Amino acid sequence: MTQAEIEMVNSWLNSDRDYEAGVQLFSKLSNNAVLKRLFPGKERMYSGKLGYELRKLATKMPTAVQSGTPVKPASLKPSSIPVLPDPGEPFVEFVSLMASPCQDAPLIVRKICAEWSTRYKERSIAHNSLKAVPGDNRPESVSLRKVLVDKMAEYSERMDFLFNLHQDWKNMNIVPDENLVYPPKDTKVNSVDQTSLEDLIKARLNLQKSISQDNNFLNFCNRSRQPLPNPMSPGPKRTALEKRIKDKKAQIVKLTAQIDGINKSSGV
Repeated sequence: MTQAEIEMVNSWLNSDRDYEAGVQLFSKLSNNAVLKRLFPGKERMYSGKLGYELRKLATKMPTAVQSGTPVKPASLKPSSIPVLPDPGEPFVEFVSLMASPCQDAPLIVRKICAEWSTRYKERSIAHNSLKAVPGDNRPESVSLRKVLVDKMAEYSERMDFLFNLHQDWKNMNIVPDENLVYPPKDTKVNSVDQTSLEDLIKARLNLQKSISQDNNFLNFCNRSRQPLPNPMSPGPKRTALEKRIKDKKAQIVKLTAQIDGINKSSGV
């Protein structure tokens, strides 16, 4: 890393920390392939982690640059082990919240919290197992590292999905649809009964209502439509909300395709 790159990191850290700009900066400067894959589009989950990782880059590298001593290439080592959030990050407060959800919350919200806590523990176990893998390039070591890294990424993706559902409930009182969180197993489109069709239509309607509320937050900074526009200012929060709307629209497209397929097979 050059001194100019270090200054770029410090400039970002001292700014309003636009998340997407920070992700691009991290992707350019870091060798951690796992975090590069996890960060994009996940501001609510990893904004603190992104700042922490960029700060580490900025504080580690000046010594090597100022010393004038060439940095020797490292011998073959396993891929960078992903670093889980440290106890000093606000993220940990959320861990405690998910582990002990309010007992007055709807059952599906409590199930989401319980699963999130389980996935968090499983990811920590996988992380510790990854650190214990010998740092050599024998086929069995490389294969085991890949399995563990992929498993951690899978846990993180699920945790991110559950987190977003929890935030929708917490901030906008949107109760997650259980069929979206835990789809029925072994369900074939050709054998879907009327109840399943009604569930799909209900899930689509809930998403449409959720998008309407999200749009109200974008245009009026309020859950409901207001007499006068009051657009949300450009920044990380607006970017995250716009992405959430885009993701929900993609879910609606999938649900509509399922509904149309069922209606067609039923001759409706």
